[in-house]
Amino acid sequence: MANHVGADTPVILEGTMSCLDRRRPTVRFRAVFLHEDDEGQVTANYLRREPEAGPQRHRARVSVLYGRWLAAQARAAGVPVIAPRPWEDLAGRVAETVEDASAKTVASTRTTAT
Repeated sequence: MANHVGADTPVILEGTMSCLDRRRPTVRFRAVFLHEDDEGQVTANYLRREPEAGPQRHRARVSVLYGRWLAAQARAAGVPVIAPRPWEDLAGRVAETVEDASAKTVASTRTTAT
């Protein structure tokens, strides 16, 4: 991820291994955390991806529980958390969430500076 921070190119990074610290004012980035909270949906996703393994209900349960913990950590750090479904409008919801978060940050910075 570090190689993307210095570039002024929009990029989407996927995964749970975020090493960026939102408290560092010299690093400009916006983030959202996508969290699927439905065990049935996660089970279906695993089955679609890995049909030979059969339904992986326990793995899905563990994934959802870990996701809930990560979502709580994201919220505590001020990172917006959104559901990935419906998938059809995900890109628009992410863009809207990022823009809303950016507007609040800019407004907060202006208020603090005056």
